[in-house]
Amino acid sequence: MKVQAVHMLKMRQMYQVYKTSITNRDLKVNVTRGGIRNFDTAIHRVGDCVPALVAGNTSVSCTLSFDGILAELVTVTKGDNLLNIVKSVDVEALVYNTTGRLEITAAPNRPGFVRTLFVEGVNFDVRPGANLDLNEVRMNNFKTNIANFLREELYMNIYGNYQILLNHAAARMSFALS
Repeated sequence: MKVQAVHMLKMRQMYQVYKTSITNRDLKVNVTRGGIRNFDTAIHRVGDCVPALVAGNTSVSCTLSFDGILAELVTVTKGDNLLNIVKSVDVEALVYNTTGRLEITAAPNRPGFVRTLFVEGVNFDVRPGANLDLNEVRMNNFKTNIANFLREELYMNIYGNYQILLNHAAARMSFALS
């Protein structure tokens, strides 16, 4: 049985979705907990990696897909209706259409290291629980705020722990081009 790795989110996020008419209230949102799943299985190489010999050093450049990473959040909301009821709303957000570049370099007889790791424009399909009752404009604002929060969290994971793990893996690999 394989244990699914979950990267817990470190930051609490509070924000507000403003009312759009006199018939609704400002929505207060507090992200109370959450995690990122599929980090260990979703990221994969797209196409072939390109090796090169530059100034005697071996470099390997690859395109990576980050599609399939799933964030699961629990939010506490207040103000999605005129009664101003406090609700717990589960939110899922799936990464889609997101790629990055990875370049690993090694000098002769030296361990490799991550020279470049770059992820541009992470896209999220945000799906709040059915118990959140917002009009289209407020729902879009809710989703945009969640996506912005998750984008920041994902970047912290990619450029933090994930890059450290990539460096450890690269240091154990043998790079030799003739």
